[in-house]
Amino acid sequence: MPVFMGAPWAQRFGGPGSELKVGKWVAQINYLASLQGLTEQQKLQFVLSSLEGEAKKEVQAASAEQRSTAQAVFDLLTELYGDNIPVAALRAKFINYRQGATLSLCSFSLQVRELFARLKKRDPTGLGNEDALVRDQFIMGLRDGPICQSLRQQLRQDPTLSFDPIRREALALEQDQAEAIEQPACMATSAAGASAPGPTTEWRQELRAEIMQEVNNQMAELSKALLEELRKSQSVGLPLPRERF
Repeated sequence: MPVFMGAPWAQRFGGPGSELKVGKWVAQINYLASLQGLTEQQKLQFVLSSLEGEAKKEVQAASAEQRSTAQAVFDLLTELYGDNIPVAALRAKFINYRQGATLSLCSFSLQVRELFARLKKRDPTGLGNEDALVRDQFIMGLRDGPICQSLRQQLRQDPTLSFDPIRREALALEQDQAEAIEQPACMATSAAGASAPGPTTEWRQELRAEIMQEVNNQMAELSKALLEELRKSQSVGLPLPRERF
């Protein structure tokens, strides 16, 4: 017999405000149910025990047919709390999405893929070459600049490039651009630090000047004393004193 993994093991869904969206909650329940090999009746009980709040009340108030199977409950909750934005609006949002001035390239590429996944879920047919569509929208939505120009040039040279290599190249170019901006700034900071004397250098220069001044003063005093002795010796006719240094 399978071990029935009840509500304590599954994240509950309660409608608006729940941590999980209804689509992710349904995927979680299906995965856990398949992992345990539950029967349809066990799966239904598992679904019902994983509900709370408004969603639980909606299922309890629904008709017997709408809560007869796990799939029927999924359909009911998806209709109530799922993505109800029109497909045309999702398509327009995907096509018109742009990077903007502050969004990083990594975050932008992730948003492009999420928007496409959302559109594909609502409109699985008629999208054509999906990888090329995501790739083209990614390049078209980039901010104008060297990265965008380089990617467009590479795509003209090789139209078979897929989204993943284009994304990796874009991230590498962004890293190179950041390093090129950072290097001159570091060099300027180093040059400024080398040219400007620090507190230690100024202190040493002042001390050296004071010592030199003291030595000069002492030499002047010695010279003055020697001249006085010479004058006294000459006046009394005494032999000249020997040199002291």
